[in-house]
Amino acid sequence: MKRSKIIAMLSACTVLAASLTGCGSTQIASTDLMAAGQIIGNTAAEDIPLTSAFLKEQTDFALRLTQQELANADGNNLLLSPYSVMQALAMTANGAGGDTRTEMEKTLSGDFSEYASDARNKMLSAFRRSLSERGNTKLSTANSIWFRNQKDFTVEQDFLQTNADWFGAAAYGAAFDQSTVTDINTWVKDNTDGMIPELIKVIPPNAMMYLINAVAFDAKWETGYQKEQIDENGEFHAADGSTQNAVMLHANEHIFLAGDRVHGFIKPYQDGYSFAALLPDEGVTPEEWLADTDCSALQSILWNADHCKVVTEMPEFSYDYDTELSQPLIAMGMGKAFSYEADFSGISKDVGLMISAVLHKTHIELNADGTKAAAATAIEMRVKSAAPAQERVEYVTLDRPFVYMIIDNATNLPIFIGILNSVQ
Repeated sequence: MKRSKIIAMLSACTVLAASLTGCGSTQIASTDLMAAGQIIGNTAAEDIPLTSAFLKEQTDFALRLTQQELANADGNNLLLSPYSVMQALAMTANGAGGDTRTEMEKTLSGDFSEYASDARNKMLSAFRRSLSERGNTKLSTANSIWFRNQKDFTVEQDFLQTNADWFGAAAYGAAFDQSTVTDINTWVKDNTDGMIPELIKVIPPNAMMYLINAVAFDAKWETGYQKEQIDENGEFHAADGSTQNAVMLHANEHIFLAGDRVHGFIKPYQDGYSFAALLPDEGVTPEEWLADTDCSALQSILWNADHCKVVTEMPEFSYDYDTELSQPLIAMGMGKAFSYEADFSGISKDVGLMISAVLHKTHIELNADGTKAAAATAIEMRVKSAAPAQERVEYVTLDRPFVYMIIDNATNLPIFIGILNSVQ
């Protein structure tokens, strides 16, 4: 394709208010470049085998991100989707250059530096397509790019096309007013099955672009809980030392997990996913255990499961988690992307862009029937002349201390990873 630019101020004849969201039927008022024929989706997608280096890279990123987020959670419940954050950051890295790109790739890869952006795009694309609906289980992923519609801001077509090719990312030219806030939240709500109704509240005047990933998970247990296995009057001892009332689920499982100072079990969902619970030894908090764990140890626990009878007891729980990930990602090594030294010339050459916020929201509901979970990640990009603002962080605490993950059975990669510290 000949290199060219997409003009952010689209002509009045461009079709408006005609695009449908990825999973829902709600109309979006912002201009959809795919619907207008200016971007072609998924032209380069291909199914390739996932290498062991890629699996290590993704597991390592999930663990490092969770470790850095522990301070923000401050002893409360925690829930991240490293998969969602990786998708949004990988799209952003496709427009980075120079030291900014080097730092971003190092942050995404950690010590497993085999994959630069081009190779990672292919692997992430193949992995994303492998996670589509499997029988009765749903895991859907959607990506989109939203940019300010103004004459003096152009977005490189190569950048938009690359993300359309590998991530299926829709591209929207928008006014970046309150109607765009509504459009973005509508898109996120539709693509998280209503579990995350709002990702952003207001668009700052100097914000130029949002790169957004949304994930929705809905699965029934492979072996559900019968009435006699549900104790409505159970108790949990929360992280603060209090005793809390909880609905407890009892069952015999058959996959035992063990590692240094931790043990647990896997409970499969229908059609290709599982819930993995890891309980640290007495005197060790989930936060302490996670902080001392590395990629190899976590992979060893998940890949070397022991098949035997496991008598289990697990609480029902439901909560939301809301965080801003700039500081964890800076601590992981990609500081230039958030600074005035940022190089995102691959996105636009008209203005200097920097990442101003990485907004992340998650939701989970686990009960006797199964689990629903959702995540949304937005990379907010502003012009360099503006100082970034801090987003308010709110937490809902509903469970007792243990680490849990929702994993893909084929790769053992965590789609979601969390800590439950209280049920009330």
